[in-house]
Amino acid sequence: MLYTMPQVDKNRRDFLINGVKGLYEECQVRIDAVYADYQARFAKILVNVPAQDVAEANKALDKASRQCKEMVDDLLFQKEQEIEEGYQRYLEEKEKHQEEEKEMNFSQSFRMYNVEE
Repeated sequence: MLYTMPQVDKNRRDFLINGVKGLYEECQVRIDAVYADYQARFAKILVNVPAQDVAEANKALDKASRQCKEMVDDLLFQKEQEIEEGYQRYLEEKEKHQEEEKEMNFSQSFRMYNVEE
């Protein structure tokens, strides 16, 4: 499947950044909710289990939660970078286009000046 990203001008950049951050925050909330749910489940299941086993289970749950959050953090960073690269590409193309317009206007003005003489 071919996917093309439209030019990332200032408005799109802000919109995309806000969207990515909104999704990031939603993921964080969901991870926290799942973590709390599993903590409650573990508390019920591990009532008659030795403290060392409970600590191990909680440690494994903490590790899984931390890994999920790190993955979401990495994705946020990657997406912000992609958006910023798109924005910088837009600025470069815009500047190039403006320079070309200036050159064209200058050459047209120069021709008009020479024609008038």
